[in-house]
Formats: sequence, C-alpha cells, structure tokens
Amino acid sequence: MRPPFPAFGHTVGRALDECRAAVVDFRRAPTEPRPKDNVFGGVEPVCDLDLRLQSLLSAAARDRWPDLPVVAEEERSALEPTPDRCLLIDPLDGTAPFLEGRDSYAIGVCLVDGGRPVASVLDLPAYRVRLTAAAGTLHVDGDVDALPWFGPRCVLTGPRHVGRVRVALARHRLEGYEVRPVPTAGVKLALVALARAGAAVLPPRAGVAAPWDHAPGAVAVAAAGGRFCTAADADGTTVRPAVLDAWLATAAGADPPRRLGRLLSPPPTRKAGT
Repeated sequence: MRPPFPAFGHTVGRALDECRAAVVDFRRAPTEPRPKDNVFGGVEPVCDLDLRLQSLLSAAARDRWPDLPVVAEEERSALEPTPDRCLLIDPLDGTAPFLEGRDSYAIGVCLVDGGRPVASVLDLPAYRVRLTAAAGTLHVDGDVDALPWFGPRCVLTGPRHVGRVRVALARHRLEGYEVRPVPTAGVKLALVALARAGAAVLPPRAGVAAPWDHAPGAVAVAAAGGRFCTAADADGTTVRPAVLDAWLATAAGADPPRRLGRLLSPPPTRKAGT
C-alpha cells in the first residue's frame, strides 16, 4: 500500500527539520565542493551537504516504509525509468547557488504511485517555507511573504535562458510579460504554486531536467490549482516522472495555459546557408 498522505507529510517533514539543521551546520563549517559526473554525462558540483541530506531523507523513508524503493540523485551514474512505486528525492536542488551563498535552493521529495506523482514535500530552507501537496490539497508552513514576489505577468526561467524566453514571447506575440531569472527548478515551481509568479518555463533546446528536479514542484503547482505540462502538452501529474527537455508551469488564475503553452514550441530550425 502507498503511505497515506498525512503520514507521508509528517514523516518527510520530520526528516526535513533535520535537513534544515544540517544546512545551518554546513553554513557554519563548510567543506570544499568537488566535481561529479551527473546522469546526463555532464559535470556539476557536489558537496558533503548533498550527501548528508540524501542520507537523512533516505533513512527516514526506509525506516517508515521499508518496502518503498528510493530513487535519489546523488551517487547515481545512470538514469533508469522511474518505478511504478517509489520515492524521488532531490536532496539539494540548486547546489551551485547554495555554494555561492544564495537563497535559491530547495529540497524536494515526491511520492510516485501507480506510475505518477501523487504527493510531495518541497522545502525552501533559506526562507523557512515548506509546501506539502497532494491532489487538491496544498499545505504551506512558514511566512509566504518572505519569498520574492514577481507578479502574475512574470515568467521565471533559468539565468541562461532569459534571452531565449524573451525571443519566444516576441515570436508568439505574447505581450506584456517580463522574464526574470531564478536558477533552481524547485524554487521556481514553489513560487508559481504560491502565485508569487505567473509562470515558469524550461524552454525547448535549453537543457534537460531529471524526474526529481520537477516532480515535487509539479505536484505542488497542481495542488494549488495551477498546471504543470510537458512539451507534449501532457499534465505532468498524470504521467510517469521522466527526463524532460522542456516544461511549463502556470499559476492558478494566470493566463490560460494553452496561451503560454506556445513557449514550449521549438524555435525554428535555421536552414543551411542562412
């Protein structure tokens, strides 16, 4: 049986309290990061805190639900299909901005059951805000006003993608939007779920996102009445979490998702010699 939603939120929440304490300890006595090969064949930083948080969350899950597989980011050399039932863990989403001393990092945990994400906890330790979500239910702990506010006509994207999104808005004649950079998927999705921004996007041909990057936030956005969709226009909470090469999240009450969905259209391919 899948863990019931209240038990899931309580168990993960207690482990996340320990994670917040570990973040404070690391800030007081940081260790040097080191490079690691990620599941996409690239290189990114990892620090002892990534491993500590993953250990805390994995141990809590295995103690409470010993038969539930755990799929966690660190020490994973390849990306396999997400099991029908599992717990996805992103111990430190935004390691690079965290190491730079910035607040844009998150800890995400998502319960997958029947091949789809059904519940999640998304924690923003720097802001002391935590979102616990399941279908139709979003519980928020902390002061939401501590978070940045961008407004309903703002589209969030990664710092390297701002120009690309602005070009796409102009190409599709989507006027009146501003584009702002936020480096971490979990933080972008939390801001959309809480209507602190109108939308967030990973534009086509701009990179890829692992399942644990987007699944916790996708559940939170949907629970708040918004929508998380893939490039195939699939509702991200009704399909198996997988690698995505583009996604779009829209807040409840924002412009119709199909209007902003044009941002998921691939840019035209340049012909040879042009």
